[in-house]
Amino acid sequence: RLPDFARYDGNPKVKKAHVQIQFTEEQIEEIAKCSQDPIYFAEKYVYIIDPDKGKIIVKLRDYQKRLMLHLHSNRQSIVLFPRQSGKSLTTCIYVLWYSIFNASKKCALLANKEKISKELFSKVKLAYIELPYWLQPGVLEWNALSVKFENGSEVECGATSASAIRGMTVNLLILDEMAHISNSIADEFWASVYPTISASTTSKMVLISTPNGLNHFYVTWKKALKGRNSFAPIKINWNEVPGRDEEWLKRAIADLGERKVNQEFLASFLGSSKTLIETSVLERLESEDYIEATEYDLHIFKQPKAGHVYSIGVDCAKGTGGDYSACQVIDITNEPFKQVAAYSNNKIGTHLFAEIVVKIANYYNKAYLVVENNDIGYAVLQSIWNDCEYDNIVDFGTNNKEIGIRATTKSKSQALDILKNYIENNKIEIVDQHTIYQLSRFSEVRQGVFKGDDDEHDDLISALYWALFIVTIPDFYEKKEEIRVTVKEEDDEEGESYLDV
Repeated sequence: RLPDFARYDGNPKVKKAHVQIQFTEEQIEEIAKCSQDPIYFAEKYVYIIDPDKGKIIVKLRDYQKRLMLHLHSNRQSIVLFPRQSGKSLTTCIYVLWYSIFNASKKCALLANKEKISKELFSKVKLAYIELPYWLQPGVLEWNALSVKFENGSEVECGATSASAIRGMTVNLLILDEMAHISNSIADEFWASVYPTISASTTSKMVLISTPNGLNHFYVTWKKALKGRNSFAPIKINWNEVPGRDEEWLKRAIADLGERKVNQEFLASFLGSSKTLIETSVLERLESEDYIEATEYDLHIFKQPKAGHVYSIGVDCAKGTGGDYSACQVIDITNEPFKQVAAYSNNKIGTHLFAEIVVKIANYYNKAYLVVENNDIGYAVLQSIWNDCEYDNIVDFGTNNKEIGIRATTKSKSQALDILKNYIENNKIEIVDQHTIYQLSRFSEVRQGVFKGDDDEHDDLISALYWALFIVTIPDFYEKKEEIRVTVKEEDDEEGESYLDV
């Protein structure tokens, strides 16, 4: 306990700044040892609250020591961790050590939810107040979301967002549960924050997560394994945690289900075995960075080529911040087809979306549009046809009063069969990271019904299978360059008419 004059805001376990201390030689030696070795510091001076034993000194497991040394030795680390294995404790000890033994450094603890980042931050503060007072740097500020020490170093926490640390100079950035941040936020965050962090020659960045589909974290992890980025990968296996053996695994599967165990404990990016596309195929897909983003945010992977034929699948939404309006641009000139551009936006109105669709179609050699005409799609189609006067709309209607494609149980089932066939048989190249992620979360929820699981969006998938639906036109492969958009008057035996070719 600190004497009254040395306490920050009266707290007997928090030393205020600028308190003079007479150190013993032994204390000076200990400070020197701790400053050179975060593992020594942890196992000698860091306490935790054990639910059974109460307050005890930390005893790091072998994999926690391995992680600590990894963080210490690398500027940029990406860590794949099973659930409930002590990753938070290890990370927080390193943050505390880094801020104590480095002057004028800023550490940021960010997570997918502010609640999680606060829990991490509370571990840092708890470890600090249990240090002997002569090892504590004095405190200038001690707040709910930040603390500042007299050595100029500070630690703060918050939820991951595009603006979370924009404009700040951060020396150690911890991103916890990055795989559980939405793709849109991850993209914005990455674009605004990563250039600042990577520009420094000494700053550190740590990405830590359990897996959650083939999203931004997965792409970064996969590139790190292949040495295609600057992140050093480290994986902690489920059976490295004491008490976890085959019997434990069987019980966990019985209690939680195979999908949850695969994802949260076995560190499988594809926890579900019921995805529309075979998991082995999904893991084989390689995303690419887009080469250009237009002013209306179309992500272009390949520019249009003269003489090439393009199909655009269009899925429409209300533009009120829920589902996304989406376009997929596919080069159908030769097999394998190629995904050349993708667009999605959930805050765009129907008329403006129609104008953007027409812009994209004209840019890609007056591409053929396959537009779902259910509900809001009908309004978009009318705007494309009447207001924008664009006539290259592929028509699968049952009469000449209805254009576009109506999503029914039959048509969606056929479209999904085509999508599965083309992807699994390498008849199309998918390169958009967001599309690949949605495919990884697109699972069977009941017999024959697929959707994005855990309330994930699947709008890019809908646009993709409608773009491919053009191959159902009779003689498509022989005459795809002669496709016209007039509807046959006669119906086929099942009551559906197809585009005349």
